[in-house]
Amino acid sequence: IAESIAQNWNQSRFKNFCGKIPLEKLASLISSSKAVASIDIGLLHMAAISQVPVIGIFTATTASLGFTPPGKSFVRVEAPEVGCRPCSHIGLKACPKTHFDCAEGISVEKVYEALLQVLKPAAK
Repeated sequence: IAESIAQNWNQSRFKNFCGKIPLEKLASLISSSKAVASIDIGLLHMAAISQVPVIGIFTATTASLGFTPPGKSFVRVEAPEVGCRPCSHIGLKACPKTHFDCAEGISVEKVYEALLQVLKPAAK
């Protein structure tokens, strides 16, 4: 998925590091980023702690479980009206209902709009 997003964006502005960076170098990369888009995993929280603007993509989990990152530069993206969410407090490897609507209902455009929102300069 990340590779398909990278192919549609200006390669000098978007970098896909999925599976390509050792964990020990990840913190440095995150802190030098203008924004980070991530599902609800450790990377999301590492970026928030580093005070990097974050787009949190919530699929099987929900913000109501209390796992949202701290900070003001955070935008949550999730599929609307998925009645079976959350299916687990930590998510599952496979959808118990086999449809995975919680992820399929999130478009690349929705994530891009969230990215523009967190990168927008604050109004004075």
